[in-house]
Amino acid sequence: MKIFQCLFLLLFCYLACGSLYAQGGLARGVKSIVSVRSVQLARQAFTQRKLISQVSRGLVQISRPGASEVLGTGFIVSSHRRLWVAMPYHIGGVAGSRRLIRFMGENQQPVEREISIVANGNAGWHSLDISLAEFPQEEAPFVQPLSIGAPMLNKEAYSFGYVYGRVSGLEEILPMERYLFNAEGFGLTADRRIFGEDVKNPFNISGYCGSPVVQQIDGQWNVVGMHVGSCEAAEGLPRSFAVNVSKGLPLLLNRYLENGYNFSRDLSFRGWSIGKLLPSERVYAVSVLRDGEIVFVQELRNYPHPYSDDHCELAFGDFELLLGDELHFSIRNNQREMRHITYKLP
Repeated sequence: MKIFQCLFLLLFCYLACGSLYAQGGLARGVKSIVSVRSVQLARQAFTQRKLISQVSRGLVQISRPGASEVLGTGFIVSSHRRLWVAMPYHIGGVAGSRRLIRFMGENQQPVEREISIVANGNAGWHSLDISLAEFPQEEAPFVQPLSIGAPMLNKEAYSFGYVYGRVSGLEEILPMERYLFNAEGFGLTADRRIFGEDVKNPFNISGYCGSPVVQQIDGQWNVVGMHVGSCEAAEGLPRSFAVNVSKGLPLLLNRYLENGYNFSRDLSFRGWSIGKLLPSERVYAVSVLRDGEIVFVQELRNYPHPYSDDHCELAFGDFELLLGDELHFSIRNNQREMRHITYKLP
């Protein structure tokens, strides 16, 4: 009997020691995970601090003249021996619009300058959602233009910018981490992650548009995109959208430098070019005449879906068009002057 008791005690001691060892191993595993996570967070914080110090001299705040409230962000690029401010079209507006920019000037003192938009694209997730203005030449020595590069998919990226509604202090730059996974047309799509208090209220980043999206390419940080919006995807993952600036900026800038304010863009329907629009014009409304009677009207001023003049067919939604229908496109410019383009379905 004593032999069995001794064997039982030995077995108990063995199991107890094994349990303590397993717990120690678990604790070591947790510590290992925590240390890896700490290293990741430290690396991200270092990257963000380093990037903010580099990118901030190329950032500007965008406001309306006479207003202190921030509309969003713009950034400075260099081309044709001149400096330009790039911003979203839905913030900057059409050619001729006036905007106020704020940035750090001489001796790191805040500077305000009024600028005029010289070229613009149009709105929509995959559209050329960019407006361009020339940066004041006399302030060029005090800023650092950002380099443009082509995006790399399935790779991390970062963006930094100012948030709509916050007052115009130039020191508060909100960082965002992104993972680019899709490029289509002028658009870039990414998963996104924000930090700090803004995680609790994603609506705080409303107006973050215009923030440059940067990636490290061959050891150099380049702007690959311009943030233009965010949403929650069907599976609950946060998504962010950006304009592919390596495609969009050269196109818009070259058009302007070749043609000035008067360059035009195509107004198309189902692949057919049906007219020309100036940068200051956009489609205000569409209507359909059938046998001389108006059977459909859609104003686009408050149209709820992403829309661009390049894809006018989106404005007709589910309405069934028939051969012989006469389509009317009401065109309005920034002076609210109206003209019409008519197209008859063959």
